[in-house]
Amino acid sequence: MSPKSRRTELVKIRLTSEEKVLIQQRAASHNLRISAYLRHQGLNRHTPRRISEVALLTYEELGRIGKKLDQLATATDEPDLLEQLKQLIKQVRLEITGANF
Repeated sequence: MSPKSRRTELVKIRLTSEEKVLIQQRAASHNLRISAYLRHQGLNRHTPRRISEVALLTYEELGRIGKKLDQLATATDEPDLLEQLKQLIKQVRLEITGANF
């Protein structure tokens, strides 16, 4: 969507009470409003995964550790070992968020 575009179209759907509750719960689990959640689902976009504050802080700290490993890799005789550690950190970050930033 371009910066000047506005959402002006309205789509109405009929749901059972159970369906509405389920959609509300799923939207909340992704920390999205219902309309944003349904847009993501209907347009086949990746729905962001909700992560805890601790997981976010861990993700960020692992990123900093990865940068330090890059620095060490250039100054050491064991670059293969450091590369293995970097790959492990990338895998843990991916598992924490469910996405690759």
